[in-house]
Amino acid sequence: APLGDWNTVGGDAARGGASDEIGPASASLLWSGGISATVSQQPLIEGDYLATARIFNLSNTLNGTDLVVQELHTGTILWQKQLPVNFSDSWSSRLTGLRDGRVYATRSGNTNAEFLYALDVTNGNTLWQSQALITETSTEGISYADDGDPITYGVNSVVRIDSVTGNTVWETPRSC
Repeated sequence: APLGDWNTVGGDAARGGASDEIGPASASLLWSGGISATVSQQPLIEGDYLATARIFNLSNTLNGTDLVVQELHTGTILWQKQLPVNFSDSWSSRLTGLRDGRVYATRSGNTNAEFLYALDVTNGNTLWQSQALITETSTEGISYADDGDPITYGVNSVVRIDSVTGNTVWETPRSC
């Protein structure tokens, strides 16, 4: 059966962690190993790509986490990187979504606002930096419009970002 993608934290829009996959009848190790980490945050999967945020230094919120994309079936590391630091309160690099060949990542966390980035899943190149600042906490992730546009938390708002350009499509106030 084809593999189901895991595009958001929690797997799908319901974020319930459920999958329609049926596991193998017996153990079959495809690969093991990878980049050492103190903590590996929840992975995201699309097609043949596995994306993780690997925390290797908990006390270094600016430079202690790498974003890593691997080939799902072999474990081959395709790229690893950290996002640019834009503000004095920037948090560690972290994943927030993966869809349509774009890895969505930010340094937003706790109470700080940061940009959302779209990275090319194949090579990690930055496709765009959002116009809007977002305020996702370290355990939240984006949702998607039907066409793949990310929808997330802005500064006291909900914001929809164009998946191709990073421009703000719309923003509406929210209380939080």
